[in-house]
Amino acid sequence: MPKTTCWLWRKSREIPFRKHWGWILRASAAEEAAVDNTTPLDANPALLDEALHNLIEQLTHSESFARLRSAEQNLMNDEQALSLLNRLAEVQQKVKAQQQSGKPSEEDVRRLQQLQVEVAEHPLIQEYEYSREAYIALVRQVNQHISQEIGLDFASLTRRW
Repeated sequence: MPKTTCWLWRKSREIPFRKHWGWILRASAAEEAAVDNTTPLDANPALLDEALHNLIEQLTHSESFARLRSAEQNLMNDEQALSLLNRLAEVQQKVKAQQQSGKPSEEDVRRLQQLQVEVAEHPLIQEYEYSREAYIALVRQVNQHISQEIGLDFASLTRRW
């Protein structure tokens, strides 16, 4: 069985530990040595800034990001598509309000369904949604790689309980 260390403060230096599922686990001597031989990013803000800048550069220069920006710009420049999205939002709000106060009219429900079909079939809206989903998939892939490296679900670390 590997030697483990206690978790105490040593003259303004915290001994390393691993946190998993809300429990504090003791790190082995080998894990502690590995941590001791690295420069923590929080101890070197410039190193953290550089790593973050590199990640942002990679994400913003990716093909999927370029497609998303292009699709977004095309969508924002198309009055018909924007009008269609605005009408859909208005009818959705109207039907929701009617549902909360009773029953929505059949005419409004039909209009909502018709607008949903029109939005789903609009080529610029489709391209925007496809490119958005592709970029989200890339960001999830980055999250998955980070999570594998640190042994924790990286994205969940920022969620509130």
